[in-house]
Amino acid sequence: MKIFVLNSGSSSIKYKLFSKKETIKLIAQGVVENLGDGEHAKALKEIEEELISKSIVDDFNSLDAIAHRVVHGGSNLTKPTIINQDVIKQIKDTSSLAPLHNPANLNGIIAFSKIAPSVPQIAFFDTAFHQSMPQSSYRYALPLEYYRDFNIRRYGFHGISHQYLLKESIKLLNKPIEECNIITLHLGNGASITAIKNGKSVDTSMGFTPLEGLVMGTRVGDIDAGILLYLERERGFSSKEIDYLLNHKSGLKGICGTNNMRDIIENMKKGDKEAKLAFEIFCLKIKKYIGSYIALIGKVDAIIFSGGIGENSKEVRDEVCRDMEHLGISSNNTFVIKTNEELEMAREAILMLNSF
Repeated sequence: MKIFVLNSGSSSIKYKLFSKKETIKLIAQGVVENLGDGEHAKALKEIEEELISKSIVDDFNSLDAIAHRVVHGGSNLTKPTIINQDVIKQIKDTSSLAPLHNPANLNGIIAFSKIAPSVPQIAFFDTAFHQSMPQSSYRYALPLEYYRDFNIRRYGFHGISHQYLLKESIKLLNKPIEECNIITLHLGNGASITAIKNGKSVDTSMGFTPLEGLVMGTRVGDIDAGILLYLERERGFSSKEIDYLLNHKSGLKGICGTNNMRDIIENMKKGDKEAKLAFEIFCLKIKKYIGSYIALIGKVDAIIFSGGIGENSKEVRDEVCRDMEHLGISSNNTFVIKTNEELEMAREAILMLNSF
């Protein structure tokens, strides 16, 4: 059995190919960058030719399934789903909630429907894992019609990663998934934290968009909305300028000029005050979320660090967990797990195929 996992971006394609016999193995992977409009199908044909030339596949029609990462599933697409015309329409209808991502994800889906029309395609949604959140967690304090008519609510993201971390955690904890209370941290250039109670996501830091929550590489995270009104009303900022400020000029980069945590820590050790401040703000925000999530879910079985920063920065992990013993956090229940969203998608795809 061979599963092709695709992450189709606006100007790039990332892929991994898995084979399943007794166990799942990664047998090929790659990235194609700097794609222009309409070049996804051409890039996929080139990938196919390369894999054929290496005798890895006969062709894409010989695959058992194609798994697509789709950023936003809205309120309706809440689990891995076999792609058909109705699902494509729903992904398009949700594109207004993720205009930079869903149309790009669809490029890969539509391209594959032409290249390998007989192969099942399965959509995996970054928002799906968080659909177990109660209304008290996902509703904003806005009038009902904004939720009902405009779909404004907290959706959460990085769900495939948080789901993978949960499944790996139960191996360490040796507990049934439905008894696990854990907090998972996906810390990279984009960063999010999720409270998992009895094996279900009950709250997460990202909201209506991936902008809310923790301080990130270039994203501001939580901010007083009044600041945005001030910038528009008193300083003449356009909505486009505010969008760029919040998503591309803020976060760690906004504070100290770089979003590379290795550089920030190195500069901090050299006495750079702005780098030290960026590090402290980044860690403080995480600590505050952990504290609030412990209040929400009660006794925590484990804190899981993942993502580029979570996996590689001991300094961040130490600072986040410092003086948290009174909340039941220690080295005994703090773990580092390397996330693997593509493997999670391949596993789920195989389970779906075997259920037919």
